[in-house]
Amino acid sequence: MYFSRFYEFRERARNLLNAVNKTASDRKIDVGRFMKSFDKTYGSEIRERNGVHHRARFDDIQIKKVYLTQMMAEGDPKSRGWKSQHRSTYRAASREWAERVKRRAAVMEQTKEAIAGGILDCCPFLGPAAADPIQPT
Repeated sequence: MYFSRFYEFRERARNLLNAVNKTASDRKIDVGRFMKSFDKTYGSEIRERNGVHHRARFDDIQIKKVYLTQMMAEGDPKSRGWKSQHRSTYRAASREWAERVKRRAAVMEQTKEAIAGGILDCCPFLGPAAADPIQPT
């Protein structure tokens, strides 16, 4: 699901920018250039998503290690060593993925701000003045 969210965002952003170009009268957004930049920035996530959907399921050594240590812990209930190993492996993998998600979320915030800026440049009627209620004279 993590990788699919990048693809979904990509498609929704493309549709949004194309819609803005259809409605904007004089200024247009270079959607092709944006898509190339998006694909360059999020290339690894897009490739993983395509691999999961078109070739084989996602494969991560850390996740396999979590699964393996869990199976060993369940296979030998008296062994506290495998349970301890499983907990530490799970925590390490969780920490690694949480950090990855935080880093990519920060980059995605920049991407969203760039999209919003491009839309505001093309559609000045959406700017801060447009948000103010009309004042009676």
